[in-house]
Amino acid sequence: EQAEVGISMNLLTFRNPNYTTIGDACEHGLGAFHAESGIAWRYEIPLHLRGRAHINLLEFLTQVVSIWFDSLEKRIKKGDCLLAMGGNTSAMGWIRRSNFREEDESNLEWFAKQEVARMLARIALEIEACIYTQWFAGEKNVG
Repeated sequence: EQAEVGISMNLLTFRNPNYTTIGDACEHGLGAFHAESGIAWRYEIPLHLRGRAHINLLEFLTQVVSIWFDSLEKRIKKGDCLLAMGGNTSAMGWIRRSNFREEDESNLEWFAKQEVARMLARIALEIEACIYTQWFAGEKNVG
């Protein structure tokens, strides 16, 4: 259906972002902040689930959930240019390209990363938005 309708050239050219989400994760939870509205969310990982996912996957999941949440709340409009910001280079890279396997990734981790990436792709196609990323160096990633 999307191929029949086509895609906006605005989603294929470099533009200034008009939507910014800043996310972070740790072994205890996930959270993010939508810069334009000031709305933030957090999720505490239940004790029995802690330590089961690599921090890179948690960081990636945080960015995707933040974009998903804001799309459901209609804070993202058709044609918006999104900027996802975070302190994990792997997660920021996976937003752009996640079809490769890390050397130390287990089959389960690989599967989980692919499912999260597919979710992000579905969201981006549904909301017709482009997504950029920005990584914060360690000394600037202090909360």
